[in-house]
Formats: sequence, C-alpha cells, structure tokens
Amino acid sequence: MSKLGARGDGSFGIMADRMGELNHRVEVLNRRVKKLGVGGLSIEQTGYDMVKFTVEGGQTRLFPIAIVRIVGQVPVIAGYKFAARIEHLETGNIISKAPGYEGEIGAEYRECKANCNHCSTFRYRNDTFLLEAMDGRFVQVGRNCLQDFLRSDDVAAALKLFSLLQSIVSTIGGMGEVVGSSASEGGHLPTLDFLATTAAVIREHGWVSKASSYETGVLATAKRVDFVSGPCPKDTRYEGDWRACQPTDADFAEAGAIVEWAAGLEGTDNDYLHNLHVACALGYVESRHMGIVASAVVAYRRAHEVKPAVTNKHVGKVGERLELELRITRISYGQSQYGTTTIYTFVNADGCELTWFSSRDLGFKVGDVVVGKASIKKHDSFRGVLQTHITRGSFEAKTAKAS
Repeated sequence: MSKLGARGDGSFGIMADRMGELNHRVEVLNRRVKKLGVGGLSIEQTGYDMVKFTVEGGQTRLFPIAIVRIVGQVPVIAGYKFAARIEHLETGNIISKAPGYEGEIGAEYRECKANCNHCSTFRYRNDTFLLEAMDGRFVQVGRNCLQDFLRSDDVAAALKLFSLLQSIVSTIGGMGEVVGSSASEGGHLPTLDFLATTAAVIREHGWVSKASSYETGVLATAKRVDFVSGPCPKDTRYEGDWRACQPTDADFAEAGAIVEWAAGLEGTDNDYLHNLHVACALGYVESRHMGIVASAVVAYRRAHEVKPAVTNKHVGKVGERLELELRITRISYGQSQYGTTTIYTFVNADGCELTWFSSRDLGFKVGDVVVGKASIKKHDSFRGVLQTHITRGSFEAKTAKAS
C-alpha cells in the first residue's frame, strides 16, 4: 500500500507538516459551500506513519506523514444520492465516484451509453450522473435533466458540492488535472507521441508522480512531458534538457507496445487498469488525462519485468574484475545531486543477482542479454536475496529478448 496519496481504503497519506495547509483549504471550501446552503466537510486524522526520502546529497531521511480521511456529505436530493459522474469517451467510460460514497458501482457502467433514464433519449453527452435511490436502485440521468427529474432547485448546489469535494480529493490524493501550455494551446497530443516522450523523460529524470511532485517540489513527469512536447524553448537554459528528452526510435517502439498492452486490459476488474485502457485507447491525450497516460509507461514496465528464479549466492570477490554475460531483469532510476542514475538489475547463467548503479542510461531494455567486463564493488543482501554490486561496467548487447 502506498504511504503517500490515496491508500486504497478511503484514506490518504500526506506530509504531516502540511496538515495546517490542508485544513486551511478545507475551511475555504466550507465557506464556499455554505453560501450554497449545503453542509461542509472536515478532515479527520486517523493515524500516523513514517516515509523514507532520499534528500539532496544522497542521504536518507525519515519524514512523518498523517493518515487522513474526508468526513463529508455526499449530495442527496429528493431521496437520491449522487453516486458517480460518468465521463463518456469514444473508447469507454471513466467513472468518478462521489467523494464519500462507499457503495459499489456496477461494471456495466464502464461501457454504458450516454442514456438518460428520465427523458429516455440517447444523444451526445459529455457526461451523465449516476443517482442511487433509497431502495438501492441506480438511475442514470443527463445533466440537463437533473433538475426536472429531481424536482428541486438544489441541483446546482449539489453539482457544485460534488465538484468541490472532488477538488479536495485531488489536493490530498495527487489526482488533479495536469494542464500545460502545449496541450492547451496546440491541441491534444497523439498517444504514441506522448508515451514515447514519457519514456524519454523517465530515462533522463526518472519517474515522478504528481503526488511525489507535490511533496518534493520536483517537476512531475506528466508536466515535463507537456513541456518537451512543445516547441524548442528559446531560453538556452532549458534548450539542453528539451533536446535530451526528445524520444528515440526505441522510445516509439516501446510506446507502440504499451498501447497494444493497454488495449488488452479490456474487461479487467481493476479500476486503475480499466481507466488506463480507456484513456490510452483514445489515440490522443487530453490535458486532464496526462497523469494517468504517463503512468502507463511505469505500469507496463512493471507488468513485463523478468522475474527468474534467483540463486542465493554472491558472485566473485570484492575488487575482482570479471568477464560477464548477464540478462537484465529490471531497470529503475534514481535522483541525486549529480543527476539521474540508471539502476540495472541482472542475473547470470547460474541465477545469481547483480546490481549496477550506472551514471547513464545505455539504452538497454529489460530482457536484453549483455556481455562485457565489470569490477565487483561489494556484496550485500536485499529482502533475503544475496546481491553482488558491480562498478566500472563496460557492456554491449548480445541478444534481445524475443518479442
């Protein structure tokens, strides 16, 4: 379970020293909804935890985090509870449950049409709302029919509360929209281009989620992709990074594989993977979907990690330089004051695990077999598995994993 952001049980983890800022934002929200004649919400701290970060200089520090829960009011009008908003896209639906609503939304609404059960007509609608009656029945109603269906003047207030509650979830969960200049001013980005650029950005800067960006101040991957996808900056301070993050043929090849993988997620029971399937299938990326589409690169790589049986023993002697033939099982990235470090994990023919912290990305992929020389830096263990750390590596690809 992730410690920061949404934790999967309705609670969220935030940096403890930001509790004051969060409570202030909630107070502002409550003043706004009070004018609408509806109840407000509050933040309840339910626990306390610690999270480990690597700070400038490479040192590890522990930071306290607060576990919080939104105690709020799901909009209810005329006996109907607002359960969810259904965003209708060409490739399927994205479902956003009402904050505070704890019921289950049936899987059939992932693919339902933009029908309105009130007027019984189907026409093009950007979204519809799912209402739950007192007896548990669901009713799907178009935005323009809500007031007539509910016979109430409180519809506008309920929709506003729905929106404002989601803004608080976005704030504490790192799930808000990512809006950038290139997408908003130059149209939507093609999914293949966006994913290829994301792969290039991760190669140069590592993966930074919006939640992580909020806590560390490091620019989120999706925002950096938005910048790199635009024209070359005239300011020479940023031109070098822009050029370094331009995607290669290999990045485009991986992007194509990711789109194919995401297309195969249709019918999954996992809500995140379902939304990923819908967003990637569009063929273009809207600014509000940049965060989830960018995460597809990380999700794809994790899903395709090679996990061979590992022989629990060390390789060679510390200080010894060896000829090696290794298969790459994992590639990750780390940040330090010196820039991005590429972390390669290998196994040799005997199944022994080796790790190399390289100062640069050599363009290898998970599954590649490499040959070359390296020196044994140290022996240690991680989660009970003996690891051999190598340094001064000089490798070239021998064969690539068959597709």
